[in-house]
Amino acid sequence: LASFRKNDAEIESALAGVVKAAPHDLEAANRLAVIYQQRRRYGDAVKLLREMAKTDRRNPALWNQIAYAEAFGGNRPGAMEALGEYRKLNPADPNVEDSTGDVLFFFGKFAEAAESYEKAHKLGPKWQGGFALFKAAWARMYADDLAAADSRMEQYLALLRTANKQMAELRAAQWQFLRGRRAEARSSLTAILGQGSLARPYRGLVASQLYVWDIAEGRLAQLVAEFRARTPRYGTEVTPVLAGLLEGAKAGLTPAERAAAISRVMGGNAPGMTVAAATFLEARLHPPLSAEGLQALVMADNATPEASAMFTHALAAWGFLERGEAAEAAQIFARRIPPVATDDGMLWPLIFPQS
Repeated sequence: LASFRKNDAEIESALAGVVKAAPHDLEAANRLAVIYQQRRRYGDAVKLLREMAKTDRRNPALWNQIAYAEAFGGNRPGAMEALGEYRKLNPADPNVEDSTGDVLFFFGKFAEAAESYEKAHKLGPKWQGGFALFKAAWARMYADDLAAADSRMEQYLALLRTANKQMAELRAAQWQFLRGRRAEARSSLTAILGQGSLARPYRGLVASQLYVWDIAEGRLAQLVAEFRARTPRYGTEVTPVLAGLLEGAKAGLTPAERAAAISRVMGGNAPGMTVAAATFLEARLHPPLSAEGLQALVMADNATPEASAMFTHALAAWGFLERGEAAEAAQIFARRIPPVATDDGMLWPLIFPQS
């Protein structure tokens, strides 16, 4: 019955009771392990998952889980050992090499991570639409092998063009901006926005990206003034988080009220990321970042599963830097999370303002 309750602590307690009473209930144990990982209690997760492995050693997905839990808990040898067990069971599965790349990326072994992602792509050239190439591009960029990074991204974009040409154009511009080719990126998206036959959702994505670039370059106050004057430079079809910020400013809401409005609109799929984005944008509009703002960034980061926390990690680290706490920022940046979705591309300039 606890699964129907909203209190997470009760759910955890109920599952722990089931696992204690029935150690071989692998479904309950797995659900409890997921909760531990979401709460970043990696030692507890590893202990539970390895107990499961004693009776379910030939479960490749279980070894994959163990690898990530060990990695996020800081145990690289344990993670690589688990990946070795995973590889024995599924040697031709591209996900084995993809997971290996993620673990190596997390520990800062970027060149080795890129090699693993590239192996994953060779094993499954169409696997996940070529996303392993996308990750390889990032790993090569982190390894300062920029020519290879551009090459891998172009390989990925070539695959994407066959499936979704418009999205490939957007992703290509995002990569150009990230790599410092800002004029080319802006020119590309401005030209797209000038086309009269764009579908409304795509127009909104393109316009939102141009707005985010302006925000990254310090023009947020100008954008708000334009919205108040009803002369928005890229139109009003934007993503909800930007609409909440800009429309809220136009309506004269306080910063706290705007942040709450954004969270209400965007909350659900990624509440931690939503709160982090809203807090960050508010701090850019009304600097400096307050102590309460930093607390909100840290809480948002802690509420985000680590495997998806590239963005919230970066903004929490930014918050510590803004408040003069460089050592805390360095600790967060040491936990390097690979990208998990190309959708994060719109926010890359906020994560990497030095691009």
